[in-house]
Amino acid sequence: MHLGFGDGSRVGALVHTVLYLIGVPIFLNNHDIHLNEGNQTSLETYSASSENSNLPDHCYESLGCFTIRYPERKGYNMTPNLLEEVSPTICLYTKVHVLACQVVENEAITSEALAVANGRIFWIAHGYIENGQRPWIKDLVNALLDYDSFANVFVVDWSEASKPPYNQAVENVEMIAALCAHLMVMLQETYGLKVNETHFIGHSLGAQLGGYLGSWLQQERGLQLGRISGLDPAQLYFQGMPIDARLDPSDSLFVDVTHTDAKPFLYGGEEVSFTTPNMRPISGLGTEEPCGHADFYPNSGKDQPGCKDGVYQAILQEEGSVINGTLPNFIFLLLDGCDHIRSHEYFTESVTSVCPFMAFSCESWEDFASSTCTNLSSRNRMGFHATKPTLSGNVTTSEANNSSVIYYSQTGPRAPFCREHFRIVIQLAEESKYRSTSELHLVLENSSGESTVLNLGNIDFTGKDLVRKYTVSGVYVGFPKTVILRPSSSNPLRWLMTRITPPIDPDVVVDSITLRHLESMESEVTFCPDSKNFLSTTEQNPSIIFTSDNC
Repeated sequence: MHLGFGDGSRVGALVHTVLYLIGVPIFLNNHDIHLNEGNQTSLETYSASSENSNLPDHCYESLGCFTIRYPERKGYNMTPNLLEEVSPTICLYTKVHVLACQVVENEAITSEALAVANGRIFWIAHGYIENGQRPWIKDLVNALLDYDSFANVFVVDWSEASKPPYNQAVENVEMIAALCAHLMVMLQETYGLKVNETHFIGHSLGAQLGGYLGSWLQQERGLQLGRISGLDPAQLYFQGMPIDARLDPSDSLFVDVTHTDAKPFLYGGEEVSFTTPNMRPISGLGTEEPCGHADFYPNSGKDQPGCKDGVYQAILQEEGSVINGTLPNFIFLLLDGCDHIRSHEYFTESVTSVCPFMAFSCESWEDFASSTCTNLSSRNRMGFHATKPTLSGNVTTSEANNSSVIYYSQTGPRAPFCREHFRIVIQLAEESKYRSTSELHLVLENSSGESTVLNLGNIDFTGKDLVRKYTVSGVYVGFPKTVILRPSSSNPLRWLMTRITPPIDPDVVVDSITLRHLESMESEVTFCPDSKNFLSTTEQNPSIIFTSDNC
C-alpha cells in the first residue's frame, strides 16, 4: 500500500498561484491525506516563556539562541520567526502505518504503534515553499519502505517556516534544524534509534537544514549523524559561505551531494559576479561548489535532459492541490526549476532501480564527455546507494573526512532516468568536412535482435584529428553484435538534387568504431565496416554497418 494523492482543483490552483505571487496568502485544505491532521509538534520543551521567562526572544531551553550570525549574508538582516509561530510537524511512517502519520511530539510518538526496533532510520526534509505532503516526498517514502520493510521514515514538514520571503526561510533553517536534532537525540534515548545510523535526505533548503542539524549534534551533544544526502542544496546565501553556515563534509560521517542546477542565476538579466555589491556569484537554484565527500554532477550538474520540453507539460505532470503540487512547481518552473527538482527524482528512482546510476570520477565534465579521463575505474553509484570514497595515498584522517571526490554521469530525459555508459572511439580513414545537421546515432544490436540507440549529438568531424572520442549513455541490452552509424534524419531535398546532378564525395569515411561498456568495464571491442565505409547525406537512408568479424 502506498501513500495517496489528492486530485485538487486546477482552477483553484491558478487563482491561488496568482494571489500568492502578489502577496495575498490563501490556504486551501483540499488534500486527501494530511500529514499533520491538526497535530503540531509540541513546543513546551523548547518555548522560552514556558521554562524561563527571563530568556530573550529566539532563545530556547535545550536548543540554544538563534540570531543573525552571518553578516556575510548582506541585504536582508532578518531574525528568525519565533519557533512557536512556525512549529514544524514531524511524522513517522513505517510499512505497517504507511498511510498514518505518527506525529513526533518531543520524544514521544503519539500513536500506539511505535518505531520499528533496529530498523533503518531515514529523515526527509523539503525545501523552500514546499511541505511534507509533496508528491515527491510520498514517492520517496514509498520507495524507502519498499526497499526496507522495517525502515522508520521521518518526514519534516516545516512549511510554516519555509514560506516567502526567501531570506526569512533561510534565517529559519538553523532553528528548525536544532529542533530536529534534539528530537533525534530524544528518539535515540527513548527508542534506541541511533543517530550515527540515521540517514538524512534533504532537498534544496532542506539539504542545508541537514548541514545545520549535523553540526548541532556534534557541537551540542557530541554525536555524529550517520549520513546526509544533499539533493541540489540551495545556493543563494549559502555558496561561498563559511562551512558552519552551509552543508559541508564535516556535518556527517558521510555526505553525498547531487548537483543538478548549478548554472548562472541572473539578477535583472545580468549574471552576478564577485564585483557585484553585496552579492556573490550564484549558480542556478542549487549550489555549484562541492560540499560532500562524494559530489555528483549528472549531465555536468547544470542542464538536465528533458527540462527544455516545456513548462506546461511539466505542470501537467504535477497532479494535486495547490500546496501539494501546482504552486511550488509553478514557481520552481518560472525559475527553470525543472533542473532543480531532477535531483530528488534521480534519488527516488535510485532506491529500488536495477540500473546502477553509475558515475565516474574525472578531471572535468568536458574530459568526461570527450572520454579523456585518466582513470574511469574510480566510480561510485549516484543516489541512495552511494558510498563514501576511499582516498589513496598519504592522507590524514582529517583530510579523508573533509575531502570531496567529484563524479560525472549522464541520464535520460524522462523516467526511468538511469542510463548506462559507453566509451566510443571513432577512427576516421581520412580528413572530413562533415558537420552533422541532425543528431548522429549509433545503434547497438545484440545477437537476439534487441537494440538500443546511443545519441552522439550534432558532431563536427572537420579538422585533422582522425580519432574522435565520446562518452555516451543509453539503455544496456547486452554487448552488441552489430553497430550502425546513421543520422537521426536524412535530407530528402539533398538526395533529390543528387538524382539530377552528379553526387558529391562522401561526407565521412570511417575505418572502425571501438566500444567499451563502462559499467561492466568489459574489454573494449572494435567494429569494422561491413560492405561500405562511408557516410553520405546524398544517400536516401545514409548509414554504415559495422561488425567485429570484419576487423
